[in-house]
Amino acid sequence: MVLWFLIMVISVVCVGIIMRAVWQQTDDEPAASQYDVEIYRDQLDELGRDIERGVISADEAKTARAEISRKLLAAQERTADDAQEHHAVDPRLRASVAIAVAIFVPAIALGLYISQGSPGLPGQSFALRQTTMTAAQWQAQQLAEEMAALEVRLAQNPEDVQAWRLLGQSYTELRLYAKSADTYDRAIAANGPLIDLLLNRGVGLVFAENGAVSAAARLSFEAVIEQEPDNSLAHYFLGVGAAQQQDYPRAVDYLMKSLANAPPDAPWTDEANRQLTILTEQMNGAVNTPLPALEDDAPAAPLPAMVQNMVTGLAARLADNPQDLESWLLLVRSYVVMGDTTAARDALTTARDAFQDDKDALDRLTASEDAFQLRD
Repeated sequence: MVLWFLIMVISVVCVGIIMRAVWQQTDDEPAASQYDVEIYRDQLDELGRDIERGVISADEAKTARAEISRKLLAAQERTADDAQEHHAVDPRLRASVAIAVAIFVPAIALGLYISQGSPGLPGQSFALRQTTMTAAQWQAQQLAEEMAALEVRLAQNPEDVQAWRLLGQSYTELRLYAKSADTYDRAIAANGPLIDLLLNRGVGLVFAENGAVSAAARLSFEAVIEQEPDNSLAHYFLGVGAAQQQDYPRAVDYLMKSLANAPPDAPWTDEANRQLTILTEQMNGAVNTPLPALEDDAPAAPLPAMVQNMVTGLAARLADNPQDLESWLLLVRSYVVMGDTTAARDALTTARDAFQDDKDALDRLTASEDAFQLRD
């Protein structure tokens, strides 16, 4: 009912504006030529006063009067033409146009709305529209909003290392690895060579190059080893890079160190073992098969390990600082991406405890829960 009332009001206003233009009278508005006539008449009067005061000679006055009179006659002719053109518009034609506008403009608009719009579709509240979105649509929308908020946050405070981590992880989730590596590079420039920033920068560079360990990536992993000599993931990538350079003894050394220091559930250990086996056989001359390329969509590739590391670090930081809603939302989404819905539900519960007095935050957490279908 409200919609149709608004349509009626808008139609009346639009028709009124158009009809005002159609019916507008200009009889009382002098044309530009009429102003010219008045000006030239004033000039003739002024010329007469100049003659009386003796400021102009008779010959000059005669010449000036002739020129002004010529211009006056031309202006009067234009005035007559303008008046004739104005009165040539038949009032009956104006009436016909006005009636046509009043009838056809609303009719055409209504017809277009009925044929192209959805007049029978019931209204939806914002909350209802949120629930009708698919999880993928909601996730994409939320991720875009979060990344925009992070960019603003970093513009205001480039030393916010947590915001850099979140932005880099978001690019990684979108598989925009070059942008992810660039984000961590900027984070290092602003905050120094922190281990996790160096590691994630190196991994981003590797996947941006389709698995090739470039010199820039190798420098990142070597910088990690300098600070943390037992870092298993850095050793893994250094081993892959050495194998790509056909430095098989060094590759084997790196991979063995990676396996020796890997956590029990490290996702990259299977791939490290597989490549170590191939390298050993090549060094012994048993086979002459080139080392398989590292692919970012391979089941054993270490991309899940990178995400797992970031998620673990994010959870640890939230334990120290639970008043970061954007990080909670990112943590929940990351758990869903990893397929760990139990951890996602636990994170929502903990986040609700942290924001129990913040209605807006609780609403966003509930929207996340519904979008990812995490209700029990």
